[in-house]
Amino acid sequence: MNLKQLFSIPLYTEENFLSIQECEELLSKILKIETKEHDALPEGKSSFYAGNLLDNLQDDLYLKNKILERCIEFSKQIGTQVREILNSWYNIQELNSELLEHTHPLSTLSCALYINVDKNNSALKFTNPNPFIGNQANTHPSPYNFDWWEENVVKGKLIIFPSWLKHSAAKNNQETTKRVVISVNAV
Repeated sequence: MNLKQLFSIPLYTEENFLSIQECEELLSKILKIETKEHDALPEGKSSFYAGNLLDNLQDDLYLKNKILERCIEFSKQIGTQVREILNSWYNIQELNSELLEHTHPLSTLSCALYINVDKNNSALKFTNPNPFIGNQANTHPSPYNFDWWEENVVKGKLIIFPSWLKHSAAKNNQETTKRVVISVNAV
């Protein structure tokens, strides 16, 4: 049988995009930036309204360039084009905070860079964009019938995905670890 993948959804991951030490240094800097509550993050905080995070970290412009480089590389592989970082911010999921399902309109690619997580923090969950996927009788799981995909997260991991792809994160149930993620949109 000749199976073809008709509508693949690309996802880029890099486990050690930043070292543990780089994450800790970055965390100490970004926690000094003003945060506010955000509609997509009940019980959590975001620097989304405080401006472009990566531009605010003047001595860390290498990070913006490194992320942009990966976005450009990925966009070439999937047949689209990005040229610049549109915006960036960070989110803090405190105890019982969750990231509601959403997309990133007006951008091409979106990134999640995990600065502070532990092995028990929730994964990044992507929802299958096919609204009819649940209407079929499935006999076993396969790449052709899943409703969602969970990508495990570790400190220093970068995930890049199409901005139109719905994503979320379950409640943070870790009292001792705030789940801190830098988010980036590229166009």
